[in-house]
Amino acid sequence: MKKRALLILVLAASLLLCACGKSEAAAAADEQIASIGEVTLESEAAIAAAEAAVDALEEKDRESLDNTKLLQTAREEYDRLVEEQRLAEIAAVENAISSIGKVDLNSGDAIAAARSAFDGCDMALRERVSNADVLAASEETYAELMAAQAAEKVTEQINAIGEEVTLESEPAIREARSAYDALDDLAKGKVNTQVLTAAENQLRELKEKERSAVIEKLLNKMKAEEDRFNQVTFYTHTTAPQYDDTRSYIIPYIGRTDSGYTYLCWYCDYTGDDWIFWDTMTFIIDGTKYTKSVGYNAVARDNAWGNVWEVYNTANVSDSDIQLFRSIAASEETEVRFSGKYVYDMTISAKDKQAIADVLALYDAWTEKI
Repeated sequence: MKKRALLILVLAASLLLCACGKSEAAAAADEQIASIGEVTLESEAAIAAAEAAVDALEEKDRESLDNTKLLQTAREEYDRLVEEQRLAEIAAVENAISSIGKVDLNSGDAIAAARSAFDGCDMALRERVSNADVLAASEETYAELMAAQAAEKVTEQINAIGEEVTLESEPAIREARSAYDALDDLAKGKVNTQVLTAAENQLRELKEKERSAVIEKLLNKMKAEEDRFNQVTFYTHTTAPQYDDTRSYIIPYIGRTDSGYTYLCWYCDYTGDDWIFWDTMTFIIDGTKYTKSVGYNAVARDNAWGNVWEVYNTANVSDSDIQLFRSIAASEETEVRFSGKYVYDMTISAKDKQAIADVLALYDAWTEKI
């Protein structure tokens, strides 16, 4: 009977102790709050974790905490430190803006530094910068000054063209135009372009007259053959043979439509007393080798009176083909090998090189943009 009574007393005492003590969760939360220690700007994670632990407790457990006030103080101290840091950032930006001073052409670095400091702040802090309007005004003033300076330099370039425009004025006109085009819209608005435009128009007229004279001179060296059905005229150099069986040669010619579209054509003629069935040309131009393969079926073949001729005639001329023509025309020596089943070698004469140069000059005059 005594043992039974003693057991009941022990259980009652245990229940009383549990009712008066903390739960494990509450004790852990108190310990987590205490572990925050000295509050610094690096304490955010620890404070937030402790707050989360407290929020997770039941109401009776939160009431049993010993460190609730300590947590509140930690949060307030952290918020104070953060605000102190923000005020320091704001002050640094405001000082950077104030240091700009009176804006002149040398203010670029100071304005850039202030803008960098301002943009480096959070949006919320930017709204608290008291002299942000000063930064914006400084940038606007500086842009105006820089635009005026740039516009003045371009205006000087334009005026340097002079009133009398000649063909020799072209470099100065082009440089002035490039300088103007490089300006931003603000600076362009400060430049009077009437002089430049007038000079460009005068130069265009002079170049057109020059081109017309060049074309007229070169046309005297060409034979024209009109194809009325296809509305195109072909221009062949007067030194090019009239008949395919006259001699071997390579001279390009020009096709020009009634609408003014101009293109170059290949004309490569092997003539001899026997077939070589060529499909490839190899050029040695001043020691440099080039190869042009055209294909067997692209070459027309015929014969008469004991002669044979194999002709490649096409309007399919690439930029590299045109460069090849230019290299031949400018060369000291150009050798050509027609090769297929057999080969035939020839050297392009000075007369034919001049013919190629004349054809290219006429092509350039017609296609040049003025």
